[in-house]
Amino acid sequence: MLRKLSVALAVIAFGSLAASAADTPYRDGSGRFSVTVPDGWSAQAVGDSQIALLIGAPDADDFSGLCIVMVRDVPELRSLTQAQIDEVFGKEMTRAFWEAAFQATNAKDVTVEDNGTRAQNGHQAYYAVGSATVTLPTGAVLRAKTKLQMQVIPGSFHAVNCRAKAETFAGYEAQFEKVFASHIPLGSGYIASLPQGGPVTLNQARPNARATLNAARVMISDQLRLSQYPRRR
Repeated sequence: MLRKLSVALAVIAFGSLAASAADTPYRDGSGRFSVTVPDGWSAQAVGDSQIALLIGAPDADDFSGLCIVMVRDVPELRSLTQAQIDEVFGKEMTRAFWEAAFQATNAKDVTVEDNGTRAQNGHQAYYAVGSATVTLPTGAVLRAKTKLQMQVIPGSFHAVNCRAKAETFAGYEAQFEKVFASHIPLGSGYIASLPQGGPVTLNQARPNARATLNAARVMISDQLRLSQYPRRR
């Protein structure tokens, strides 16, 4: 899958949204999410079932100024309420979780600089900022910095990964934060009934609890691997 997605990144041309005088609202054609495209930035739907959208800065270099929006269906989470999901994942999305996800990309000198949880869209959003030394397909070696935010709703994971070279990241940070803050998962279409007997645990939520956490970690690692590719060749 990563090879397919990297090819999509390599050939895509950012130009589907013309620069405008204001930020541009974007709604996924499949009704999975909405997000704001910063003023002057462009967006391109990839047509992949999981990588949904690429948002790129104008006149950026070949690596910096890119946000990747990703959606992954998780049917086993449909039986949980949002409150249960927030309770379970709030305990599991630790610095150790993020470090494992970043390390799984096989990048060098990985550092998780910050991580945390914030309330967004009526539930929890989990985020981490990390940097690593990466080798591009061209052979070029650079220090990359990325912020990844993940939201978990009944039935699906939603993640946004915004990346740049470490030395240019701060210049895009305001626009990156606009993307993160505006990203709204949509269309879960399922409300579970509240269980009896107290708080739910991940083992109660799903017989193979570790597999659910691994699915979240794999999604994050996939995004981080993908972010090592330039936006185009």
